[in-house]
Amino acid sequence: MNLRRLLIGALLCLTASVSQAAVIYTVETNMPGGVPTLQAERGNWSSGLGSLMTEGFEGLFTASNSIDFGSFIVSISGSSLATYSGANASTRTEGNQSLGFSGSALLTFTFTNNVSAFGIDWSSLEGTRSTINYFDSAGNNYSDLFDSPDSVTAGFFGISGVNLSSLTFDIISIETLEFDFVQFEIADARPVPTPHVLSLMLFAVAILCMRKKSN
Repeated sequence: MNLRRLLIGALLCLTASVSQAAVIYTVETNMPGGVPTLQAERGNWSSGLGSLMTEGFEGLFTASNSIDFGSFIVSISGSSLATYSGANASTRTEGNQSLGFSGSALLTFTFTNNVSAFGIDWSSLEGTRSTINYFDSAGNNYSDLFDSPDSVTAGFFGISGVNLSSLTFDIISIETLEFDFVQFEIADARPVPTPHVLSLMLFAVAILCMRKKSN
């Protein structure tokens, strides 16, 4: 057995999980009638992902500027969160209820467990153009996610290939914006070397040291 190859193989086992570059997915569509466009882009985003957790903001909960949904906390600064109810075909992309706010704000999602993918729908009865920027705990930063016309619009944003504890949307607007249909994938824990791999590494290192001394 080639001990150098054994050592290299053991090291590769430890470093097999190399972080990949983040990939973003965005689409914008006019409403009503644009939901299939959002669903198609969400399908592109979710293709190849594992089990997804979903929050549709349905049911009864108290709207405040920091809301704990168990798997994440959504918080806002610069504005106030509110619930929007009813099957409004112009702004509802999923279910009968969403969260939203008026004007400019920083909207942050803080996760109980790190996530490797995140997706969300946006919608607005726009009279003027809104700007939505994005940044996260991994240092990803994307400006002006949607090129919004002055009309009734909705958009999907998704990101994958990440390991995030939090993410933030920086919104510049004078409109009321709603967000809904949050989905995310929990990130795998960093791989821990098994006792077998560690034993192989220590054995290989010891033999290589002995051979070096004997030379």
